[in-house]
Amino acid sequence: GFKRKAVGVIGTHVAAGGKKQCCSKEEAAVEVRHWVDSTQIKYDPNNPKSPGSSSFARYAKYSKATTVEQALKFGAKRADMQWEFQRGQVKCLGGRSATEKLGGGAQARDAATKALKGVKLTKALVGKPLRGVKQPAAASSLADGIRMRSGTVMPVVGFGTYKLNKGGEAALTVLEALKAGYRAVDTAQVYENEADVGAALKASGLPRQSYFVETKVWRSSHGYEGTLQAAKHSLRQLGTEYIDLYLIHWPGPKTGWPLPKGTTCPKNWKPDMRDGGKTGTWRAMEELYKDGRVKAIGVCNYSIRHLKQLMKSCKVKPMMNQVEFHPHLVQSKLLDFCKKNGILLQAYASLGSGDSKQTESFFAFPPVQAAAKAHKVTPAQVLLRWAMEKGAHVVPKSVRPERMQENAGVFNFKLSKSEISAIDALNKNTRYAWKGLDPDTIGEWTCTSTSENTKAGSIDNNIKDRELGEVRTASKVGVADEAGDANRAKPASEANRTSDAGDACLSLPDLEELWWQYSPKAVLAAASYFTLGGSSTLL
Repeated sequence: GFKRKAVGVIGTHVAAGGKKQCCSKEEAAVEVRHWVDSTQIKYDPNNPKSPGSSSFARYAKYSKATTVEQALKFGAKRADMQWEFQRGQVKCLGGRSATEKLGGGAQARDAATKALKGVKLTKALVGKPLRGVKQPAAASSLADGIRMRSGTVMPVVGFGTYKLNKGGEAALTVLEALKAGYRAVDTAQVYENEADVGAALKASGLPRQSYFVETKVWRSSHGYEGTLQAAKHSLRQLGTEYIDLYLIHWPGPKTGWPLPKGTTCPKNWKPDMRDGGKTGTWRAMEELYKDGRVKAIGVCNYSIRHLKQLMKSCKVKPMMNQVEFHPHLVQSKLLDFCKKNGILLQAYASLGSGDSKQTESFFAFPPVQAAAKAHKVTPAQVLLRWAMEKGAHVVPKSVRPERMQENAGVFNFKLSKSEISAIDALNKNTRYAWKGLDPDTIGEWTCTSTSENTKAGSIDNNIKDRELGEVRTASKVGVADEAGDANRAKPASEANRTSDAGDACLSLPDLEELWWQYSPKAVLAAASYFTLGGSSTLL
């Protein structure tokens, strides 16, 4: 077997299929996650892959590589390396990444700053003040927005950073977006790229009043103290004195594996921990707003029921609700409710969701194609303009400069009423984000039964919702909820790797909460089954 500092001595054993293995799948995932491009590797010629395997043709090429970078160039995938390491077909000769401190903000900031070193702007970015307009459809530039009740102007079209890798990729991409004219950037605690966003904003040279930053507190940080600590961390990562918009990311707590059966994080969860009382998340949000550390506060993924419940006890009403909103999920009732109560609605997944296997492309919908042809624009521009005409803000994301420019070109045309109605008619109330989980099922509930199959990733829960006084049976509700953690924490470059390997993904904020609210043992248990999203490290 191999002797390694991370997991000790791993003895060779025989798997169910009769093949010899040098370590378990989980241990192999932990090791390979530490490998960087410069890591030196060696494939064992005396223990090759079977010639009959589907990946043998690729293996014949990349098995000659001496570093991870070479192997990837020759066609290898991380999932391949994990499989081969598990069976002793490849060895690590040195150069694994160093272990970082859990939640190490300084290292993230240093990495982002280093990535931008040497990047020069061809011309200084113009820092015009953000301009308020009456409705989203009236915006004529990326600096135009709606003035919230707090007086802060929020640009109608922002730039999303979901799944952008920390440590450089996100910083370079956000800087490119700022060069393209974007003045609003959306990030989150669980994306783990706040430091990159802050580094890009600093490098842009834009005055603080010329841009808008929104971020979110993750669900495992629910509660008064947890929210204050999360906000403090986000401010430090962003490197700014205040956050323009601070949102609650999800209306419920963290649930499911690796938490003990029937428990939540935070512990003893109930809606009061989110909405009211001296220990509620929203009380901390109100305090942050009152102190000026955030200029506006809001929520994400809240249903009408959640909003009504919050407004019964809040002193400051939410100013924004960010929700999934697209032609297959036209949440008209929610949109109308928000308008009537002075709550702005921001749409995500406007162009589709990378969290699920969509069988249809939004770009291919006949009404979208027809409108694009009529106005001589692209389907993406039609979809974004449609959301704006409905009265929603949008946060498209792309890593390609030409796509950034395309998504920004939504101000020079208007859709007709018939075109809007035709796209509205596509509604199927279908959700793609969070693996299709409806946030309205989240409330004060307890798991009455749970069956877990961690290998297959399936969890069936009977959920008793005491707020509604009824029992809802939801197939795979638990795993759908957990899929939100995995997908929101997973870097874009590793999305296929982890799905190919069949791994789940656990974010650093989740591990921090496990550490403090349960025990180091809970973190170590999680480490045995999960790889860390957005990080190459393991505590």
